[in-house]
Amino acid sequence: MNKLIVVGLVCVTCSSSALFEVPALRNAMSNVVASVDKDDLSTYTIGEIGGQGICQHPTYQSLAALVSNDWQNVIGNLGMIATNQTERYLLLGVGFQYGWDFHLPFFTKVTDECLAGNISTNEVEWFEAYSTKPGLVEQLYYRNAEPAVTNLLHKMIQITGDTNHWMSIMAPDAHQKVQKRIDAGTLYIPE
Repeated sequence: MNKLIVVGLVCVTCSSSALFEVPALRNAMSNVVASVDKDDLSTYTIGEIGGQGICQHPTYQSLAALVSNDWQNVIGNLGMIATNQTERYLLLGVGFQYGWDFHLPFFTKVTDECLAGNISTNEVEWFEAYSTKPGLVEQLYYRNAEPAVTNLLHKMIQITGDTNHWMSIMAPDAHQKVQKRIDAGTLYIPE
């Protein structure tokens, strides 16, 4: 069922419940911004190493839970929900919180929205660079023959123009790099 939602002076027709949660999402984002150290939030937003630490903060965990309940619609309407770059990154950061089965479709949605012109190339690159939880990026190498992965990698070539990097992940022997770490016991890839 389509519903008409008024956000500010903009009317939007929506066929889901995500935008009904805008007040809750806005409140959760405000809680994160108010409770997290400003330097940590800045580090997170500019994509510096260690910035992901805010994702362990209880207020961020509450935001992540809200987003994860309807993530496709949240990411599809990012521009209507977030009012600044920090909020956009807070919402995008949910994609690397819940493991591979959540990360891959979330990452794919982010690339689709970029190709549609709704998310910037910089935001996609920020998301990809911060997807460093053990096993997330390695899954691309480990499962490089799966259609969902190759489709994502082809989208990343379109977005970043970095053909060499993304094609190297699709190479038949790319999974061997990850397999060595699995065999050594330094990396766990959930099946």
